[in-house]
Amino acid sequence: MGRRNEHSREQIKEMAIKAGREILENKGFSGLSARKVAGEIGYTVGTLYNVFDNFTDLICHINLETLDDMRTYLEESLKPGQNGTDALIQLGISYVDFAQNNIHLWSALFEFQHPVNDNLPAWYSEKVQAIFDLPIKYLVPTFNGDTERAKYEARLIWGGVHGICLLGLTRRIGFGNEEILKSKVRSLIDNYMRGLEASSRKAVQV
Repeated sequence: MGRRNEHSREQIKEMAIKAGREILENKGFSGLSARKVAGEIGYTVGTLYNVFDNFTDLICHINLETLDDMRTYLEESLKPGQNGTDALIQLGISYVDFAQNNIHLWSALFEFQHPVNDNLPAWYSEKVQAIFDLPIKYLVPTFNGDTERAKYEARLIWGGVHGICLLGLTRRIGFGNEEILKSKVRSLIDNYMRGLEASSRKAVQV
């Protein structure tokens, strides 16, 4: 590492994010602090807070890279021509894979308690929304192009997948085994989609 005055503001920012991710991967969220990040890159906490607004801002930037990695992983898991329920199931299973293979980085997305009176920055919210947007296009045909309904159902499905994943990976329910966990996700999405399709058919008949 070069001397402190050899690093620009942007370089310090990149170094801090990288160091923060490494701390998360090795020690989990409870092991992360501004002091530890600053120590890893050879700067003071004061210097760190000249680059980031506060600890929340630092966490958001670290989590931002995790969200980007997750989106890329999920998108690349889809096979050419995969549509409808099959595509949704693939996204759900890939979400489990990503969480399991990046457990501490994934957990940090939810473990940090964001200050109630401090709104998330728009750039962060957009990255979160991008994850929710992935299943939407596979739901739109079920509702004859009704994007708003597809968005609503996508959030419900994604919430269910995340709940199964969270409870399974934290061993709070009895299916921590990877294959059992994936089978539960597959079953959830398959049954949910069957219900939606049946409901749509009834609505058309009426």
